Amino acid sequence: MKETEKIQVAVLDGGSKKVYWHLKGKSILELLGEEEEILFSNCGGKGLCGNCRVRFLKGAVLPGPGDRAVFTPEELRQGFRLACLSKPIRDCEIELYFQKEKKISVVTEASSKKGHKQNREGFENNKEETIIAIDLGTTTIAMELRGITTLKSYDTFCFINPQRRYGADVISRIQASNHSREEKENLERIVRTVLEKGMLQFSKTVEKMKLCKPKAAYLSGNTVMGQLFMGHSVEKLGSYPFLPENISRQETSLLGIKTIVMPGISAFVGGDVASGLYYVRKQGGFVGEKASLFIDLGTNGEMAIGNGKSILVTATAAGPAFEGGSGETIMGADLIACLAKLREQGLLDETGLLKEPWFETGVRLGEAVLNGKDVRALQMAKAAVFAGICILIDRYGLEIEDIDRVYLAGGFGYFLNVKSAAIIGLIPIELSEKVTAVGNTSLAGAFLYGKDCIAHEKEGKEEQDFAGMEGKNRLDGLDELIETCRTLNLAEEEQFQTLYIKAMALKPLSCREIKKELEQEREGK
Repeated sequence: MKETEKIQVAVLDGGSKKVYWHLKGKSILELLGEEEEILFSNCGGKGLCGNCRVRFLKGAVLPGPGDRAVFTPEELRQGFRLACLSKPIRDCEIELYFQKEKKISVVTEASSKKGHKQNREGFENNKEETIIAIDLGTTTIAMELRGITTLKSYDTFCFINPQRRYGADVISRIQASNHSREEKENLERIVRTVLEKGMLQFSKTVEKMKLCKPKAAYLSGNTVMGQLFMGHSVEKLGSYPFLPENISRQETSLLGIKTIVMPGISAFVGGDVASGLYYVRKQGGFVGEKASLFIDLGTNGEMAIGNGKSILVTATAAGPAFEGGSGETIMGADLIACLAKLREQGLLDETGLLKEPWFETGVRLGEAVLNGKDVRALQMAKAAVFAGICILIDRYGLEIEDIDRVYLAGGFGYFLNVKSAAIIGLIPIELSEKVTAVGNTSLAGAFLYGKDCIAHEKEGKEEQDFAGMEGKNRLDGLDELIETCRTLNLAEEEQFQTLYIKAMALKPLSCREIKKELEQEREGK
C-alpha cells in the first residue's frame, strides 16, 4: 500500500486519544472494527440503525442522506456523522459517541434453576479428563470446560461474536462473506481468534486445577455460523434454494485441540438445534408417542415438534428483538415483562401504540428508554414465532392439546416469565402451563455428544460409528436423530402471512381460536 494512500485518523474516547493510519476512502466503521474499537454493528454498516455515531473535530466529511436522516442540522454543523457512511480522504480527528460494548448475559447452564452458580474452586478431580463445549451463536459465543466423569463445569468463557461488526443477523454476514474473499477470510479469522482466547484461558485452568488436557472441543451453531467458521462459501445460502456447502459432522483444530463441528439439519436449522434436540431427548423429550415442542429463541427462532418416531423442524427470522430490542438496551426477557406490565396498566394497547405522553418520548426503564420502534420489532418477531408454532403443529397433524411438553431453550427462554409471554401473545395460552426452561441446550448437547463419542471410542468404536450403530443404542445417536427430522419452510406456507398478521396483537392468543377464525373467514368467502 502506498503511503500517499493513507491518512491519519485520531480517535478520542473517554479522555484517551489513539492515532491510526487508515486507507483513504474506507469508512471510519471499518477502521474501528479492524482496531477492535467497536465490536458490533446492527445493520452491517448500511447506515440504517443510526447507532455508530461519531463527531468530527477536524477534517469532517460532507454529510450524506443517511447522516441527514439521523442528525439535526445543528448536529451536522457540529460535525456529527455515522461512522459507517464516513469515508475520509484527508487526516481527521473524531470523537466516539456510541456504546462500545454491548452488555450481554450469556447462559451456560442447562437448567431451569435460575441464578444457580457452580463453585469452580477446590474440586477433587484426580487428573480428570475434560471436554470443551462451544456454542457459536450469531450474537454471543459461549465456551465451557467440563469434566467427562464428574460432569462438573470447571470454567466458562463468554464473548460477543466479533462478526457483529458486519451486522446483527446472518443475512448481513452472508452478504459480507460474498462481497470479497478478504471479508470471507476475515469472518473466519476473527471468530477463531476469540475461540483461541477461550482455549488459552482454559489451558490455565487445566494447569491450575491439575486436570487432563481437553480430549476435544465440540462446537455447535446455526448453519451460517458453522459454514463461516469452517471457511465454506455461503454464496448459495443467500438465495433460493438456499444450499449450504457442508452441514455434515466436520473436523478441524483450535490451538492443536481436535475440534468437531456438530452436524446440522438443513439450511435453516443448524447444529445448535441438533445439539438441543440431542440434549432434550436425553432428558426424556421426543421419545415414545407423546409429542414435544422445542423452541429456541434468539436472533433466529428455531422450533421443532415431534415424538420418538419423527420430528418436524422450522425456523423464522427474529432479528435482535429477543436479545434486547432494536436498540439492544433492554434484555429480551425483560422487554417481554415490560410490555406485559404496560398492557396490564393500560399504557400500551394491543396494536402496539403507547398512550400519551409516552407515544412521543417512550417509557424510561432505568437507564433505557422503551419506544415504539422497540415495541414494533418485538411484535413482528413474536408474531412470526406464534404463527410458526401454529403451522408446525398443524403440519405435523396434531391439535395443540396433543402437545405434552414445551422445552424453551436459550438465554432468552432461561429468563423468560412465561405468564408475561402469554399476556402479549408470544406463547399460545394453551401451552403456557406446559413450558420448561432448559437453558443453553446448544452447549449442553455439544458436551453430551462429545462425552458419548469419547465413551464409545474407549470401547473400541470409532466416533463416526457411534451414530450409526444398530439396535437400541442407535436411538441415542445424533445422526439417527437428524435422520428423523423433516424441514418445513414457513416462507412457502400460504397460511403463514395471515397467521402472522393476526398474531401481531399484543394480547393472549389461542391457536385454537385463531384457527376457528380463519375457517370462518374462508367459509364467509
